Amino acid sequence: MHLENIDSIIPMEIIKIKSATDPNVSYNVKIMFDDTYSCDCKGYKYASKCWHIDHVKDRDLCLGCREDLALVGTEDGSYCMECFTED
Repeated sequence: MHLENIDSIIPMEIIKIKSATDPNVSYNVKIMFDDTYSCDCKGYKYASKCWHIDHVKDRDLCLGCREDLALVGTEDGSYCMECFTED
């Protein structure tokens, strides 16, 4: 392996996206340093693309836990219900 390719294998961020069909399953979308994406779902494994990656590209994440706000609900648009606390 050449060192110049290292940015395409080391994830900069990993985002968990819940399955649309099974609430007990989540998939890991990895964002690499070179701004490429991968996912551990079957769709990505076979087709090199999936809706999870499309969703992450258009995501709105909680500032606390980094979960997808669209899936966990929001209180003020920046924190999920679990992370939101009133002072």
